[in-house]
Amino acid sequence: MCAIKIDKDIEQDSIHIKELDLKKNNIKSEKIILHFGSLQKELKIKVDNQLQASNIKVPHMVTEEIYIPPVLYESYFRDNHLYLGPVIGYLTAYNCRFQSHMKLYFTKYSIIKGLIYIFQEKGINRNNQTIKGYYYNDETKSFVEGVFPYPGAVYVRKHISRGVFEDFNKHIGNKIFNYPFNVDKLTLWKILSRVPELMHHLPETEVYTNIKNLLDIMEINDEVYLKPFNKSRGRGIFHLKKFKNWYILKDEFSHSIPLKTKANLEKALKKKLCKDTKYLIQKAIPLQYGRNKADFRIYIQKNRSKTWVFSGMETKIAKAGSIISNSRNRAKIIPGEIALKEIFSLNDDKVDALMTEAAELCIKALKIIENHNYHIGDTAIDLIIDKNLKIWILEIQLNYAALKKANRTEDEKQVLPKILSTPFEYAKALAEF
Repeated sequence: MCAIKIDKDIEQDSIHIKELDLKKNNIKSEKIILHFGSLQKELKIKVDNQLQASNIKVPHMVTEEIYIPPVLYESYFRDNHLYLGPVIGYLTAYNCRFQSHMKLYFTKYSIIKGLIYIFQEKGINRNNQTIKGYYYNDETKSFVEGVFPYPGAVYVRKHISRGVFEDFNKHIGNKIFNYPFNVDKLTLWKILSRVPELMHHLPETEVYTNIKNLLDIMEINDEVYLKPFNKSRGRGIFHLKKFKNWYILKDEFSHSIPLKTKANLEKALKKKLCKDTKYLIQKAIPLQYGRNKADFRIYIQKNRSKTWVFSGMETKIAKAGSIISNSRNRAKIIPGEIALKEIFSLNDDKVDALMTEAAELCIKALKIIENHNYHIGDTAIDLIIDKNLKIWILEIQLNYAALKKANRTEDEKQVLPKILSTPFEYAKALAEF
């Protein structure tokens, strides 16, 4: 590895290097090809024996628009090709100028290094493969505006158009992760229900077609959820519970409707369900923390070695009477291992074993999903663990609200240092650094 010095005074098309370093890297050409993200720039070699050993000067400006920001880089040679990086693009809906919490993503910058810039889809110029965004300067702990080349890897944190993905894929290759940006509930169920080992960890599920198939399921299940295919965070969800021959329908806002007949139920559903939305009927698997509904969230991410790792587990406790445990309807968050002890009266060894089982199950599911044209590196998976300690997979989320945790309770913030930084380790590996 060489120490790269960015110099504003040298020519835009030249590179200064010591003769000894040319010999050491077996460079016999008169030119070096600089690779900076997806940008390739041919630079004329200028021998400068006044440089310290393994020090190389590169120009500050490499095109009329693109400059090399003064941050910490890693570098290596392949023949006469010099790779400088990593260059990582972070695609988000947030404007980092107004999001001070964005700095939390960079707590391990000294390990990752390189140019990490945050951008929005509107900043992409597909004509010249440049992106306008903001890079993180670790020395000043600030974000600096600039124009950058397409990166060596892209970490996706919002929906992007198919056209942008195809353009990135053309110039970057298969180094865009968390795309597609949604594993909807129906897709998840269709993929995993074909695998016997995982099928037994999915709640009984059917597509809602009409009142008849709902009532058929209610013949054998006293409680079900009606869940929209493509919505997250509990939006549009309903809970239906049967008491002998009557029902209670409850919505995401904890409004309850008692329904004395099947005809009343049919009428209520026609009124409440969105006409343009498709729903799943899913068996409810109750888990209580005291009197409140509870479920688990486990974070599974890819690391520096491009392997899946367990990054944390938490337990979401709903407010009294709520059917969901999203942030609006949540009483509190408890670290997963504490909740497992309190809910199931488990000792440390059994807690560790159960968390390991949950992580391994989720990793198996993610590997299968990736075989269906997904490239995933960062996930939050919602689970239920029943009274028999059986694990049930409810939902896999790529668009979970990680950064919003910074404004919440200390218990909820505990997983932040791990879950925010690990995807950048994976992005660095994808960028080949």
